[in-house]
Amino acid sequence: MTGEVARPKVSAFVTRADGRLLVFSHSESPDAGIQVPAGGIEPGEDPAAAAIRETEEESGFTGFTVERFVDRRLIREQRHGRTELHDRWFFRLIAPDGLPEQWRHGEGTGPDADDWIPFDFFWIDPDAEPLPLTPDHAEVFRRLRDQS
Repeated sequence: MTGEVARPKVSAFVTRADGRLLVFSHSESPDAGIQVPAGGIEPGEDPAAAAIRETEEESGFTGFTVERFVDRRLIREQRHGRTELHDRWFFRLIAPDGLPEQWRHGEGTGPDADDWIPFDFFWIDPDAEPLPLTPDHAEVFRRLRDQS
């Protein structure tokens, strides 16, 4: 890892009043697994603000609030044939009232309408075992859940 620059990223564990956790799947890429809102931190951006921004962009809703910072880790991720080092910040966010049980939204990855990636959002029981998240997200979320 010498000389390698870690890309700053955030992950958001969004819960609502009943305790369920917001997750999504990529309908066009089921191999991506079940995920929580996440993405890059812009240069000069506060990581907590990035967690809210990424959650709003990916979900299509606003009104999320940061409850607290959870953890920060260097994680080596392998995706789409690439290996990257991420400086990942984890936050717990509170969902606004009134979000649906499930919905589809997404974000664009380029200038063309064809570059839109749909995300299928839904809520899961945070006590489910096995927890259907990526291993690094599941580990951090279990620790968060156990501390609550």
